[in-house]
This record gives sequence, C-alpha cells and structure tokens, in this order.
Amino acid sequence: MLDREEAVRVIEGVGADVDAEAVARRAQAAWRLVPTRGDGPAVVTVGGPAPLADGEAWPVNDAGVPLTFVAAIDPALVTGDTGGWPVAAWGHDGGLVRIFGDLVDDPYESAPALVLPAPPGATLTATEPPPLPDPFPDDGPQEAIAPEERCRRLPLARYDVAPMLTVPEADPEDEDRDDELLEIAYAVRRATVDDPRDPWELSHLLGYACSPQGDVRTIGTYLFPDAGGADDWQVLLALHPDPSATSEPAEHEGPGLAYTLIVPAGELATGAYDRAVLVVEES
Repeated sequence: MLDREEAVRVIEGVGADVDAEAVARRAQAAWRLVPTRGDGPAVVTVGGPAPLADGEAWPVNDAGVPLTFVAAIDPALVTGDTGGWPVAAWGHDGGLVRIFGDLVDDPYESAPALVLPAPPGATLTATEPPPLPDPFPDDGPQEAIAPEERCRRLPLARYDVAPMLTVPEADPEDEDRDDELLEIAYAVRRATVDDPRDPWELSHLLGYACSPQGDVRTIGTYLFPDAGGADDWQVLLALHPDPSATSEPAEHEGPGLAYTLIVPAGELATGAYDRAVLVVEES
C-alpha cells in the first residue's frame, strides 16, 4: 500500500489542477479480488449455486421470475493491512452476505438488489437456480429480450482479497473536474496494484468505484432520491469479468457486463440493505 506522502506524489504526478492533499484525504482502502487457487473458504464467491439456509426459498421478483445469484461475501475472512487508510463502515455480524439481482427479467438495467445476510453459523446448502416460469411472464421490463440473453446463472468464481487504495473518480460539486479525477483514480490504482488489466477492470470490495462510463453512485441517487447525493452512497462490491477466475462458460450471450453493488453509506454502516442497488454496465 502507498503511504500518504507516496499517494500525494502519485496524484501530483498526473498534472491535474487539483489539491492533491484534499484528494488524498478522501482516499479509502479497498480489498482487491484475487482468484483463489485452493479449496479453502473464499472471501467472495461470484455466481454458481447460491448458499441458501435450510427452508430458505430461492428469491423471486414480483412476477415470480427467479432472481440471479450474483455473489456471497464472507466478512469474517476480510483481513489485510490497509496501511492506516480509512475503510468504509460496514455493519455485519460476521455471517455470509448474499447478493441477488433481477438479471433474468432485465439483464442490462441497473435496479434495486436483494441482499440477504445469513445468521452466523447457519447451515447453508449450495443450491442451483430454479427453472424459469413456463410460460414466461409477458409483462416484465424486457419482455421481448431473447431467452439466451437472460442471465439465470453467473459463472462460478472464487476470490481471496488483498488491500488496495482508491480515490473518488468524480466530484459531485464540480463536474468539470471529473475527467481529471478519473485519471487520478486510474493512477492511484496503477501505483497500488501490480496487474496488467486496465484500472477500471479490477474487482474489489468496498472503496470507490472506477468506471469510465461515469460515477456509478449517481444511479443510487436516481433510483432513491431521498437517500442523499452521490457522496452519501458507498460501494460494497464491484465485479468485472475475469476469465482467469473461472472455468465455467457464461450461460447467457451478450456483452461482458460489470456489476457494482452500492448502498447508502449510513445504511451500510448499520448492516441495512433496504436501498441496495445493483449497477449494471458494459465492461
């Protein structure tokens, strides 16, 4: 991890007309997702069968269409030296946190997500998604979408984590500086992580998102205007396609998609997910 002086030098090295010290003061530590090669427990499991408790039904949307299991996070396994950088507050009791999205009815649209914390010590069983309704409801948001594009199951991938540093990619009060801040966000990630991929392709837990398509937190302000501005939202999990992490083919056809789970920061701090949003973007 960079120390504060090193981070300021990286920010200044971009040559942007910003206060490097002020940007560094807003930095957050995050945990980069690193494919696990062993059979031990994973910090983050993406796709595959969903871990459901005894008697727990697979969640469906209002039309009875199964939701898609996106990921499970084991917060008890999140460890690492963040070098003294602040970490976003995340309230949890140590149990597995399961994330579902409405990716069958509409695989391309950002929408509210379902986040289900499991009680610590609960017996969980790996459960494959149920079949789709037949006939399929004809009143969904994407009723005309081709069946092969509906995302019923994501390829299974398992990850450990390693600390990384992130800074804001946008300034909600000064949009003219967004391009400069995005370049700074890229530079900080490059200086923190030894990875040949582009900076925005790194999957991570907590921290700030990094997307060339814009500040993902604004999707939360659009769907839930009463939850505050962009700075009142926090990334919990950012996922980008990583073929090296899975041997399973994708079940659905279409562009490679990135998924970012954002939650109002105050709610995340207490372990509440009533207004969680799954942002969907082309990666």
